[in-house]
Amino acid sequence: MINVTFITNNGKVVSAPENSNLLRVSLREKGGIPYKCGAGLCGTCKCRIERGLEHADPIKEKERKHLSDQEFASGYRMACQTFVSGDVSVSWQPKSNLKPAASADEAVPAAIICAETVVAFSALPEASRRRMLEIGPVWAEDIVGHRNLVIDAYTPLLAKIPRDGIDASRELAYGPHERHRLDVYRQAGLADAPVVVFVHGGAFVRGVKDTSAEIYGNFTRYFARNGCVGINMEYRLAPEAAYPGGAEDVARAIEWIRENVWEYGGNPDRIILVGHSAGAAHAAAYVCDPAVRPAAGSGVAGLVLISGRLRADARPDNPNAHGVRAYYGADESLYESRSVVTHAGRVDVPLFVAIAEYENPYLDAYAAEFLHRVGMAKKRVPRFVQLRGHNHTSIVAHFDSGEDSLGRELLGFIESSFHSDNA
Repeated sequence: MINVTFITNNGKVVSAPENSNLLRVSLREKGGIPYKCGAGLCGTCKCRIERGLEHADPIKEKERKHLSDQEFASGYRMACQTFVSGDVSVSWQPKSNLKPAASADEAVPAAIICAETVVAFSALPEASRRRMLEIGPVWAEDIVGHRNLVIDAYTPLLAKIPRDGIDASRELAYGPHERHRLDVYRQAGLADAPVVVFVHGGAFVRGVKDTSAEIYGNFTRYFARNGCVGINMEYRLAPEAAYPGGAEDVARAIEWIRENVWEYGGNPDRIILVGHSAGAAHAAAYVCDPAVRPAAGSGVAGLVLISGRLRADARPDNPNAHGVRAYYGADESLYESRSVVTHAGRVDVPLFVAIAEYENPYLDAYAAEFLHRVGMAKKRVPRFVQLRGHNHTSIVAHFDSGEDSLGRELLGFIESSFHSDNA
């Protein structure tokens, strides 16, 4: 007997005979894989084998009519055509992501992606996966060392991911400074596509848009692979560019993107701004801090904050307190007014907040505070995800690796953002 794990169905595990058909197992055991015809005609039962792909039988001709070679390389199969001879874990596009967005007056539920619904680090080799799970509970004891382990684990894996059909225009200048540079990823032939802009982190005093040969370009490549224009931007650092310099650079980049992205197949009215760590502080400040926000509005259609430093603090146990002082200044009496969490109630675009289970100290608490303030101001809580098992770095480093539970949530949010009239 073999085990089949239905990741999207709360991690349900069932037993089945060897060489079982995936869809038949799902129907018999109520696994939840979507289907219509069950005969390979409609493609509805598209799913992804996230672990155990080596146990799947050869690809069928009917599958080739619905799936591309890139999708096959990433583990996608049609459940009705696929037989498995060993343990597998399978996921699929949740139906909730395909529904129209809630109206402005309807509550949008939060999402908790927990250990029972996601196999964390499923794309990594087993030894690397185990190492990533080990460092999670002790992440804060050696943030720099653990961060390097994550980068070293994902860089060679991402280098092997096919990127046929994805074009990259690199080092485009959006301003006069040497760090006013961005990269654009897209597929040929795009028109009117959503635009995903990524702002990297680095504790305000370090960081580049390419922290390795693959990261953070992997984040924007993932969205390019899924029909968006992905833009990876760099910005000036403290102390050269103290508050609100980082957010001002985001403003400058958005202005450039709105003027030029149509040349790359993007729609300037469909920009989703994404920030990670310190980059989330800059992205959020651009949207809601009166000191930076353009008088005419941000010009973005949605805001995503991932593992963000949303409050300025120089606590003794904050390992990046020096970076906070370099950016926000030595006068801590100004921190409250300069913290984006103070202005959270001013967010006026659809919002998605994500954190890892294992964060740098206090970042998860600050995300909760930000959510609370937005919820109280808007009378409903924005979309929220906690990615269990993952850490402050892997929450972005895993994009485009083959594990895409958070990616699917973001794609659903992006689509819903264009149907919302209010935040």
